[in-house]
Amino acid sequence: MLRAVAFDLWETLLTDTPEVAARQERLRLHSIESILTSRGYLHTALQIEHAHGALEASRTMNLGVGLISNTGRTPGGVLREVLSAHGLSSLIDVMVFSNEHGECKPRRSIFDKLCEGLGAEHAEAVFVGDSLYADVHGAHAAGMRAILFKPESRGQAVAPEFDHGLEIVPDATIHTLADLPRVLGEMKQ
Repeated sequence: MLRAVAFDLWETLLTDTPEVAARQERLRLHSIESILTSRGYLHTALQIEHAHGALEASRTMNLGVGLISNTGRTPGGVLREVLSAHGLSSLIDVMVFSNEHGECKPRRSIFDKLCEGLGAEHAEAVFVGDSLYADVHGAHAAGMRAILFKPESRGQAVAPEFDHGLEIVPDATIHTLADLPRVLGEMKQ
C-alpha cells in the first residue's frame, strides 16, 4: 500500500537555468543568505516545472507529501522561504534539509527522518528524484520505492556523475512531473 510520496528539491521540483545559476553564484560570494532573502533574487531565480500540479495530485490521492533536500549552497531556512513564496510549502507535510538533519542523501537516516515525519513505513513510501545514486539508491537502501525524474533538459544543480560500481534500477522513470499521477496510481494498486 502506498501512503506517502516525497520529492528531491533541486532539479526535481525546482530548476535553475544556466544564466540564473551564474547569477546566483555571484550573489553567493557576497553573503547569499542576506542578499537573496532581503532582495528577493532567489524568488525570481527559480523555474518551477509542474511542481505545484505534482504536489496537488499527490494530495488528491490522499498521500502524505514530503521533501528531502541536500543543501550544499542554500540552507533549509532559506529554502522554506523559497517554497513558501512559490506556494509550495503548504502542499508539503514534512521537509528534511541535510544542513538541519546532519546527514545527506543517500544516507539512510535522512530517509528514516522523512518516513517518521510522514507516519509511513518505508515500504509505504516512494521517493521522486533526479539522481540515480543519491535519490534512487538512497531510497532503495532505506526500503522505499523510487521514481527517477529524468527531464529532457536539466538545470545547473546537478551532482556530478561518478563510478559508484552499483547497478541502480528505479521502480519507474518519468520525464515530466505531469506523468507522476499516472505512475503513483499504478503503484497504489
